[in-house]
Amino acid sequence: FEECRKLPLSEVPGISETLIARIHQDTNIRSISDVVISQNASGELQKATYVGPRRAEAIIKKVELTVEEFLS
Repeated sequence: FEECRKLPLSEVPGISETLIARIHQDTNIRSISDVVISQNASGELQKATYVGPRRAEAIIKKVELTVEEFLS
């Protein structure tokens, strides 16, 4: 699980490089762990340009799916 949490967001399938660049530029989120342990991951992701509530939730679901697949 620790190894999975260290993975950068760029390792999560379905998140574009452009979107990851915006998240890195506008937030402190860098890894899967940052999303998983965040008190308000959606709010933090929404600080990135062109990320609203729906896109933030989609990113969180992709991260959760990646964690599930990594652990199975």
